[in-house]
Amino acid sequence: MNKEKEGSLSRAFMPDDSAPICDAFVVQDGTIADSTAENAAVLSWSGHETEGAATAQQKQSNNYHVLQNYDEESNKFIKTREEANDEGAPAPSSYWGRFNYPVAQVVATREQQEGEYQEGVHHVIASAEVDDRQIRHAFIRKVYLILAAQMLLTFGVCAVMPLQKPLQTYVLEQGMPLYWASVLVLFVSLFALFVYKREYPINFLLLGVFTLAMSYSVGMITAMYDAAGYSGTIIEAVFITATVFLVLTIFTLQSKWDFSFLGAGLGMGLWILLLWSILGIIFGFQTGYVYALAGSVLFSGYIIFDTYMLAERHDPQDYVVAAIELYLDIVNLFLFILRLLSESDR
Repeated sequence: MNKEKEGSLSRAFMPDDSAPICDAFVVQDGTIADSTAENAAVLSWSGHETEGAATAQQKQSNNYHVLQNYDEESNKFIKTREEANDEGAPAPSSYWGRFNYPVAQVVATREQQEGEYQEGVHHVIASAEVDDRQIRHAFIRKVYLILAAQMLLTFGVCAVMPLQKPLQTYVLEQGMPLYWASVLVLFVSLFALFVYKREYPINFLLLGVFTLAMSYSVGMITAMYDAAGYSGTIIEAVFITATVFLVLTIFTLQSKWDFSFLGAGLGMGLWILLLWSILGIIFGFQTGYVYALAGSVLFSGYIIFDTYMLAERHDPQDYVVAAIELYLDIVNLFLFILRLLSESDR
């Protein structure tokens, strides 16, 4: 570094260390004398600007601190502390966070710096973990409240259709157009929900439409089973589904395992199940007991996977998506268990 006439080189040292921290020119008129200077600060001792080489007394002092920083646009030094030149100004405390602040602060000793840094980092990490845990718990409560409302509506529709015989007769004889319309509304509202999943209140309106459409579809299926003489099987399927869901939910929430690995296998299994169903419709063969058992196992796995994603991975703003995933898991598990039990009774 070349010296200019308006400034002199000042080298600052940390106490008990022979390695220089930085080089800087001290300029009396506030301008940079050396165009090659790359330092962002002028180091001062006890509030006074220092010219020339640092003395041995200054090297041993614990009062080195930054009082000025360099503004690259105006090519000038600017003050960063009020009354920075007052005698006895205390050295600023170290900052443990990011280092992109305009003032780079140098503390008295390296041990003190490291100690304060570690203490600050641990404090912030602990605070962040507490905040994240509170947000996650609030998110989980919200999802399960939405899910409870969906299940109550679906259960109510499924209970009314078999119990009200005139309604059951009408649905079975003339309700097929409405059934296919509900299926269409179901898929359209589901697609719209993933587009507007964070747009309140649109997401809740779409969620209500989706739940009504699904409730009618499931209610019509249960009405068919009841008309075929499987009313006791329906009640049995409800209790089995509720038990499986509660057990798997508690197991997943209490477990320390990472269940994210299930995603790929479950997705592949779902496609195989859909293809199996389509081929059965096209070629007219019965899917039967094995198909129902495979579906029950598949959606039991989905309950574990989606519960894990709810507790660990989902964004707290995606409460609608999380509720729909668990809702579809429960409904499909119920339908497959109902089919499995009815196949066993034949």
